[in-house]
Formats: sequence, C-alpha cells, structure tokens
Amino acid sequence: HTGDRIWTERTNGIDAPELLVADEATGTVLVASESGIEAFSAADGEKHWEIDTVRQLVRAPAVSDGRVFAVGQVDEAPSLVALSLADGSERWRRELTSTPESAAPVATQEGVVVADGRTLVIHDEATGDRLRELHSFDESDDAIPQTVAAADGAVFVTTASGVVAVDLETGAERWRRDVPVSYVAGICVGTETVVLPVDDPD
Repeated sequence: HTGDRIWTERTNGIDAPELLVADEATGTVLVASESGIEAFSAADGEKHWEIDTVRQLVRAPAVSDGRVFAVGQVDEAPSLVALSLADGSERWRRELTSTPESAAPVATQEGVVVADGRTLVIHDEATGDRLRELHSFDESDDAIPQTVAAADGAVFVTTASGVVAVDLETGAERWRRDVPVSYVAGICVGTETVVLPVDDPD
C-alpha cells in the first residue's frame, strides 16, 4: 500500500535473475541461490527453513499444493526435486538428461513441466514419475528452451529465435512467433496476452 520497507533479511545471495517466488496461500517467500533454497515468512521475514540438497538452481522453483519443485544439481547430477513447502524435506527426486540452460519448472494441472535438454517433459506432482514427453525442439543453437510458462491449457516457451505455444494436453503446436528474444529470458502470461523481452523491438 505504501511502499514502506517492512523487513529485511540476509540470504545466501542471488546472483541470477528470477530466483525468488512467493506462495500466497501460506505467506512463504522462497529464495534460491547457487547454494540452495531458503524459505521466509512474507509477513515478518522469519526464516522457516534452509536446504542445500539442490544446488546451482537454474531459476526460481515452482510451488503447488504444498510442494516446492526445483531444478538444479543433486550430487553433481542435473535433477528435478520436490520438497515440502512446510519444512523443506525432500519428497522425491528425478535425474534429468541435462540441466536446462535457464528454464524453470512450471507446475500445471497436468503435472510439473520441465525442460529436459531440448524436450519438454511432464512429471507427476505426487510421485515424480515421468508421465510423457510434451514437445521437442530441434538441434539448432537458437532452439534451446529459455523460459517456460503455462496458462489456459497451453505451455509458452521462449527460445533465442522466438516464442511457441504448445497445447498442454496433446503437445501440438498452437502458434509460433519468430522474433529475436533477449537472452535475459523472461515471459509473463496475462489476460489473453503473452509478454516477453526481445532484442529488436522493431
């Protein structure tokens, strides 16, 4: 309401963009860094828990139904990990083919969507089982998934060469726009609108 600072807490350090996420239902703020994840109270900044099981996080974790889904290194292996939002305890982990260059996991009604190499894969939220491969990108350098978002039954993915909308249920491509996307990747899905940073606005 006023912009006044309510509280300040030190963290393990944020050295990359998009490494903070808040869960409105529980009033929890999650801060990710190369050394792990910290959970704070949004009301007063009290630290709830801290874990270093998952390190070198690519982007902010996703939160859904009392679970935190993070992509990073576990024992030097690229992994998707589910943690309890309440205390940070591990629920399950699944090793990935390779660490996504920047794409964060996204929790959807179909499951957790993660970029595993050049393929979008859906994992079961409760068990971590690999349910199915949703969509694959070609081998060109500018086709590597950068950012993933989901809304209204679609997954939106940016690459260096543009943005594509994929049907969440069938994996079919709904539409594609070829535009040079900024490497400082990001995407925001609003009401019937997708906003993303581009290198050349013209």
